[in-house]
Amino acid sequence: MSNHRTTAVAGVVLAVVALVGCGEDGPGGDIATGQSGSGTTAGTAETKAIQAGETWYTTAQVRQGRGIYNNNCASCHGAMGQGARDWRERGPDGNFPAPPLNGSGHTWHHPMPVLERIIREGGPANMPAWEHKLSDAEIEAVLAYVQSMWPQKVYDAWAQRMQGQGQG
Repeated sequence: MSNHRTTAVAGVVLAVVALVGCGEDGPGGDIATGQSGSGTTAGTAETKAIQAGETWYTTAQVRQGRGIYNNNCASCHGAMGQGARDWRERGPDGNFPAPPLNGSGHTWHHPMPVLERIIREGGPANMPAWEHKLSDAEIEAVLAYVQSMWPQKVYDAWAQRMQGQGQG
């Protein structure tokens, strides 16, 4: 391998390691990675190997998830997943506003079972539970859409984290 190529590969590896090592825990810090509730949906990233540059989801899932997201999630998380402007600051009620889901916040730090559980059971602050409103397949589709908004380097860092945790 030439010196230029070796340097380029090393740079990419260091960038990914830095991206994975850095990050914002955001309000409330990182949510525990333990599973709870009714389990995880079949066929998600938890059960499929994820390689850099690949995704676990299909175009059809993203398309379905976009509609579900726009109808149920965009009012709090924003049409482009940008979250509330002041998502890191507690509101008058003591809760944090909706965080961004577009890869600029901490969502990508969480394994798939945690993301599924938050949608299913509700989450910190005012995140409602969708367990009796969305099927497992619809929750999976929403996550497909959310992850499709992430820049590729963020998705790849998430996939690498999941592999490191035995999730990918």
